[in-house]
Amino acid sequence: MGIASKKQRVAHIRSDYTHELQHMDELRRKRRIGLIRRLSAFFILMLLVIGSMVSVLDSRMEQLDAKKQNKEQLQAKLDDAKQHKTALNREIKLLHDTDYIGQLARKDYFLSDDNEIIFSSVENDNR
Repeated sequence: MGIASKKQRVAHIRSDYTHELQHMDELRRKRRIGLIRRLSAFFILMLLVIGSMVSVLDSRMEQLDAKKQNKEQLQAKLDDAKQHKTALNREIKLLHDTDYIGQLARKDYFLSDDNEIIFSSVENDNR
């Protein structure tokens, strides 16, 4: 007779003790399966939360980069505007000076001062 026939001849003893042990083993197995399921669900939930947080963080970083680039462009415009303002203020101060106004009138409009003679010459650009 082989091993298979020996197993068939072994009878299980049904006692309260063995029944209680089997019941405890079944409870441990169910608890372990429940724990694995809960941990798996928690792990998946945490992956989803972390994934969404990373996605939000990435989009915020892109927005921040765009705003920094926009700030740099606006700062360059502001610097240009400040330089233009300084030049205009200088021009305003010069326009309050009568000597400067006289120079402009003589240069641009060929006006003359007292006892001045204006000579106009035609310049040849082909020289």
